[in-house]
Amino acid sequence: IPGYEPEVGEAWKESWENVGECNTTGQFEPTASPTTASSAAPTATPSPSSITSVYDAVFDSNYGVPRCEFASNTCDTGSLVVGRGNMTGGAEPNYPNTLDGFPESNNGVFHVAESIDRIWITSTGGEEFRAGENVTIAVGTYIYDEYDTVDFFYAANASNPIWIYIGSNYIEGYTGPAIFEESYTLPTGADNQAVRVQLTYDLGPSTNPCDNDGDEWFHERDDVVFKVLP
Repeated sequence: IPGYEPEVGEAWKESWENVGECNTTGQFEPTASPTTASSAAPTATPSPSSITSVYDAVFDSNYGVPRCEFASNTCDTGSLVVGRGNMTGGAEPNYPNTLDGFPESNNGVFHVAESIDRIWITSTGGEEFRAGENVTIAVGTYIYDEYDTVDFFYAANASNPIWIYIGSNYIEGYTGPAIFEESYTLPTGADNQAVRVQLTYDLGPSTNPCDNDGDEWFHERDDVVFKVLP
């Protein structure tokens, strides 16, 4: 991503586990309580030049989100999620780009206010996406300030997503382009699985994939569907 650099300054991460779903009214129904685990800084983020077999997503009108139809070791949204909602100077293509149609804020000016601009998923071992393989989600963002938090989730079935929380990150004392990442193991599930990245302001880490607490005027979430082999 031109102009993007990995996280700058002191980064924060807390790994909790939680299972939940966004129903048709956009509510979150937790089915497990979060448990606190160790806290650590994120590892180095892969750059686009290190991705050896890029498979670019295309917008899928059935899912309403970017989708990588065929199995690969990478799924990259490219410019499909740049911006946020209908914000000034940076309307996101096909927004809101969520499987459940959960909305996002239109407020702010592009690359003054926060936004999710790109999501790419890579196989840690370089193999095709397959159940049991470890993958890394990297997200290119524009950060307004340290009160922005990025939350990561995955779902084993894109057609009926039950979101499982992976972790959260933020950067203290920073404004500008930033890349965050989290890793997880692909579960046994449907052929088409999904990840969700949620960017919230003044909320802090959240295990709720449809969280509109905090300053909801600047919240965003984007989903990506990709093929997973058994």
